[in-house]
Amino acid sequence: IEEKVLGKKHPSTAISYNNIGLVYYRQGKNKKALEYYFKALKIEEKVLGKEHLDTTTSYINIGLVYDRQGKYEKALEFYFKALTIFEKELGKKHPRNGPILELIGNVYILQDKYEKAIKYLFKALTIVKKVLGKEHRRIIPIYIKIGKAYSQSGKYKKALKYYNRVLKIAKKTFGKKHQASAKIYFLIGSAYILQKKYKIALKYLNKSIRIFQNTLGKKHLDISHSYFVMGYIYIIQEKYKLALKYLNKSIRIREKTLGKEHPITAQSYYTIGTVYALQKKFGKALIYVFKAAKIFKKHLGENHPKTKHSYAFISLLYRALGDTVQAEYYKKKSE
Repeated sequence: IEEKVLGKKHPSTAISYNNIGLVYYRQGKNKKALEYYFKALKIEEKVLGKEHLDTTTSYINIGLVYDRQGKYEKALEFYFKALTIFEKELGKKHPRNGPILELIGNVYILQDKYEKAIKYLFKALTIVKKVLGKEHRRIIPIYIKIGKAYSQSGKYKKALKYYNRVLKIAKKTFGKKHQASAKIYFLIGSAYILQKKYKIALKYLNKSIRIFQNTLGKKHLDISHSYFVMGYIYIIQEKYKLALKYLNKSIRIREKTLGKEHPITAQSYYTIGTVYALQKKFGKALIYVFKAAKIFKKHLGENHPKTKHSYAFISLLYRALGDTVQAEYYKKKSE
């Protein structure tokens, strides 16, 4: 109707295009979302100008789609376009800068550029603290991302410092038994794993599971992640029966919530295959690694590292079973 009454180049039509794009984005239809976001952007740039504040909505929306697709350089391109406009029109310390700075910081984490991530996350943190206060709930995700950046860059003490700081805020804001606290317990546990402090890690992971079960139910996806990490700890400790127990708990939830052909479910299959291989049950291992390889190939492509690693693993398993023909075949596929 708007296209007919107002025309295809009216700002109100651009808003409608953005709204349609948002619907597709929420449905996970990234290509359709981009189609409508770019339609909106074309109108905004022509009618309002490339540096108008209203044009930033489309820049951010497009960045979010590229972010989800793992096209991080493109995501950053559009996030920075929006940030440049905000800083020019509103100033560098305006509240609207906070969310975009956080998005940029998160992309740098995903790119393993931790120093840059921390730089932008602290910029976001400074703004949010000034506007909302030091213990506002909006600070929680920023502290978590800062903790992740420190943890993944090997600075575990600093990571724990921020995780414990955010845990204090979450407990005060939501209560000790809220799912927000459970997520932070999970992160603290993960940080202790990286320090090889497995007993302490298990303590925090069990805390997270108990809270998740009480707040979200026993079959929520978040619980599956805690089970999976517990399984990983038991693999490291060579307690393979316990590892399989928790990995199977994890996979049952993932199969039900994500489906049997989701890449995250595939990662569980691959890990179970690893446990069977460590037990020298190579036939069983093959079943699970084949499952993983099939899913990785379908969703990530033949040349994705996870697909290639699966083929390499299959080659080793066939060699262990004495089948050199299949071993060589999958070795070539892995190259």
